[in-house]
Amino acid sequence: MSAKKTDNTTLAAIQVSYSHHEIHAGSGYAFTRNATLPLAGDDELLLVTPTGDKWLHFTFAVTSDDAFEVDFYEGTGLTTPTDLSASIFNKNRNSDKVSILTIGHTPVGGAGDGTLIYSFAGGARAQVTTVGHSEEWVLAADTAYLFRITGAQNDVCHWHFEWYEHTNVFPGEVH
Repeated sequence: MSAKKTDNTTLAAIQVSYSHHEIHAGSGYAFTRNATLPLAGDDELLLVTPTGDKWLHFTFAVTSDDAFEVDFYEGTGLTTPTDLSASIFNKNRNSDKVSILTIGHTPVGGAGDGTLIYSFAGGARAQVTTVGHSEEWVLAADTAYLFRITGAQNDVCHWHFEWYEHTNVFPGEVH
């Protein structure tokens, strides 16, 4: 067992949350995207998790400058994002680890959106509103997720995703 760490000035115990620890370990990631929605249009992002025992502990926030709706689906039939240039950044800028998550926008094909697991509709004309989840979602392995934001009139929106990747210590079991 390691010794407790203390601040040299205050002698206060130093503790960090588990998610903060994962950032220091090089397993924390972030993704952002800005988009201007066409009149009565939407912006869609497809997230695909790989198979295996490494799970993504995921949070998100979406901001819009007008009334909007955000939907989050699990198990979408959509595939093959037409653009895979989405930028994912390691939150520990000293780490060379790369994320196992694939993110693309403007997904196509498939059969259906999947199971709706989160939805928000709100905001007001010419008023900036942010909605999201600061509590983690543990995403299922080998699963495609669809995020869709729908706006009313040429809305400017901002996606912000954060997650860390953690290997399940009990392979094959859900805890």
